[in-house]
Amino acid sequence: LLDFILEQKAGIIDDCIATILPQDQTVRIVVNGANKYIVVKHLNELIAKENLNTKVELFDDNGLIAVQGPKSP
Repeated sequence: LLDFILEQKAGIIDDCIATILPQDQTVRIVVNGANKYIVVKHLNELIAKENLNTKVELFDDNGLIAVQGPKSP
């Protein structure tokens, strides 16, 4: 699922790819590497503000290469 991480006033912090893994009751989110710490901070602030029973884990051992542009396959 292509989605966006939004700030409080609906400004876009980053685009992302989200995958729901129902067997693990988890959501995996892939964000741009340059923004990963900004997104993690934002999500942790939302979790704390809403007192949610969830956590954010950062996996540095995974990656994604997205080929983009007018001549990409």
